[in-house]
Amino acid sequence: MPSLSSIADVRVDAENLLAAIGANAELLQDAAPATTPLVANLARLKDLTTRRDTLKVDSQVLSTEIQGTLREIRDECAVLRALVKSKLGVRSGKLREFKVPPLGQSVRRKKGSSSPDPEPVPAPQAPPAAPQVG
Repeated sequence: MPSLSSIADVRVDAENLLAAIGANAELLQDAAPATTPLVANLARLKDLTTRRDTLKVDSQVLSTEIQGTLREIRDECAVLRALVKSKLGVRSGKLREFKVPPLGQSVRRKKGSSSPDPEPVPAPQAPPAAPQVG
């Protein structure tokens, strides 16, 4: 007989064995006391698998609650940072302590120019010529 590895296979095998022993009780009268530990362990296995399945569902529910709580925390942090920004001013360097970027000085551009002049790109140089052997 092959080795049973899954929980369901082991449980079904044990239940079938108990049913077969029960169906042949008059032939196997001595086996009845030996079935007591198996019956107890089957009941324990059913309880443990039920608890495991419940914990899986609880874990999924908790994960959803955690995600909701994280969303609320992010929103509350944004509200607090806005409050700090309104109290300290939008240009205060102290805002960095609260992970809020202060508004910096705007750069004045020359009249008529929409962007600063780009830096000239150096032209590529040809590799040195190899000496000719004559």
